[in-house]
Amino acid sequence: MSPELAEQNTGPESPVVQMPGVIELFTEGWEFARTNLPLVAILSTPFVLIEILTYMNIIQPSTSLQIAVGVVSFIAVIVYLLLVGAALYMVGHTSESATFTQGFSWAKTHFWSLLWLSALTGAIIWGGFILLIIPGIIISIYIVLSQMALVLEGKTGLSALLRSRELVYGNWWPVFGRILGTQLIFFGLMLLFALIAGSVAALIVDETSAEFVNNVLLNILGSVGTLILLTVTLRIYSVLSVQAVIQPEPVPSAKTKYQVLGWIGVVTVVLSVVAMVTFVDVNDSVVAEDTTNSLISLSYAQGEAQQYYVSQPQMTYVGVCAEIGQYLSDKGEVVCNESNSAYALLLQTPIAQYCVDSTGYKKIVYTDLAERTQCLDI
Repeated sequence: MSPELAEQNTGPESPVVQMPGVIELFTEGWEFARTNLPLVAILSTPFVLIEILTYMNIIQPSTSLQIAVGVVSFIAVIVYLLLVGAALYMVGHTSESATFTQGFSWAKTHFWSLLWLSALTGAIIWGGFILLIIPGIIISIYIVLSQMALVLEGKTGLSALLRSRELVYGNWWPVFGRILGTQLIFFGLMLLFALIAGSVAALIVDETSAEFVNNVLLNILGSVGTLILLTVTLRIYSVLSVQAVIQPEPVPSAKTKYQVLGWIGVVTVVLSVVAMVTFVDVNDSVVAEDTTNSLISLSYAQGEAQQYYVSQPQMTYVGVCAEIGQYLSDKGEVVCNESNSAYALLLQTPIAQYCVDSTGYKKIVYTDLAERTQCLDI
């Protein structure tokens, strides 16, 4: 059992200040999102723009669009962090009717704090997941209020995470139940909406366009979910903050524990990236070697096929498959079709498919030969 789980108070929530139920929390979050639709639209913009560029590239592929998707994706992550920061400020200062301008100004001023908190949260939770998943779930609930600690108390980095743990300690199960419950309701509604919208779109437009519409709608719904979660965490934070003052409870230190988990998360991510890069390099080398050897063999077979053709009294390719197939049988699976005037041979290796035919074609393909006597790219 995780030490974090072993030391938490699993008893009933404190009777001093009762947290609202799941339905009430979800309703409040939904109402905030509904009355702040412009904020939903703004939050959705970065990734909707990526979807638009991706769709345009599918419809009419171009190198410039591919580059644009990469550049916009990088910028979108930064912009989205700022927009979430603005939304966090607006939610945290709902009673003061904070505007988006005020929120965005706060987010720009606290950008590095937001980035550091996000990175630290991700590293620590990932470190917990590495330790057989359950510790990651436990810790994610303990630090779920860290953003509120940042925006409302000015705490940053590890201090914000520890403040969240301080508030949740002794109330882990009630907080877990409310976070899980509100998320399940939202994801259930989102799934239902996506199924209905996807079915309608499939009847009206083509498959590619229907997928684009569905992705855009999911991005918008994701923004709604973000606002609901922020609203839920604010309400829980407000209740637990009052409870901590009325009925303070000693909280064991977890600073060293979180630091260790953070380092575990960072190290495993770095090792994963190194392993991935190494795998890609090795895989590229294997593919390159396979391609070189296969194309050399195909070149030889192609030359033999032409000699066979001109050596026949009737100038025919009939019988050429048996003649050249023997040179490639040890390289992989061979499929060959022939006629009087043409032939095509497909070589299937564990890495790729290669094709050669009487027109001089010789390269990697992605289409089975079937009964054709000519290779096709696609």
